[in-house]
Amino acid sequence: MKLLQIASVFLLFFAVACSREPELIEPGQQKCAHCGMIIQDFRFQAQAMTDTGKRFHFDSTECMLQWTFKSPHNIQRRWVKNFSDEAEWLDASLVEESKYRTALFLHSDRLRSPMGGGMAAFGDGSQIGSAIEKFGGKQEDVRALDALLKSQWKGSAMPGN
Repeated sequence: MKLLQIASVFLLFFAVACSREPELIEPGQQKCAHCGMIIQDFRFQAQAMTDTGKRFHFDSTECMLQWTFKSPHNIQRRWVKNFSDEAEWLDASLVEESKYRTALFLHSDRLRSPMGGGMAAFGDGSQIGSAIEKFGGKQEDVRALDALLKSQWKGSAMPGN
């Protein structure tokens, strides 16, 4: 019986450790893996997962994308929070078999993201349409953001640095 209990605990631990879902964190308890800021505003939160299941948390989309350019890790998944519904994770990994909606991004100088990159993720056209009415800017997909950040921030930590 004791062996069965030990095996059950091991299987439960293994299942949690191998989960391919975004990991929940508490506000103010986690630092951004790129810039070191405490993650406070979950509307901009992002997360990356390696092929071994290791998680990295970010205070903004721009931090996650900038970090992935320089990371030696094999990134398997990337998620971002929906600006319109911070309880919802969106896929930013460009994988075919995601159960999450694909993120649509707004890039606007009037959008005050933690690192000042003016980027936020949305889950559908109506959400991003409302945000464009409020903040202006341009809708982008993750490929366009990757290209934008690579060209603008090459060699620097963040814009202006």
